[in-house]
Amino acid sequence: MIIDTDVIIWELKGNIKAQKIIHENIPFKISVVTYIELLQGMKDKKEMGKFIKQLAKWNVGILQLD
Repeated sequence: MIIDTDVIIWELKGNIKAQKIIHENIPFKISVVTYIELLQGMKDKKEMGKFIKQLAKWNVGILQLD
């Protein structure tokens, strides 16, 4: 399954429906565009590090576009 930016943001903010979608579809994929959008929204390097670790826990694959 490919998960969109909004679903990941909602999950990180504690939305129950988004959490269910994420956890029922592990491992899932995101596009490189989603990955970049999420990184651009990070406040600082500490938040970015936490986010990257979370992606690893979820075993997220990043789809390249061509």
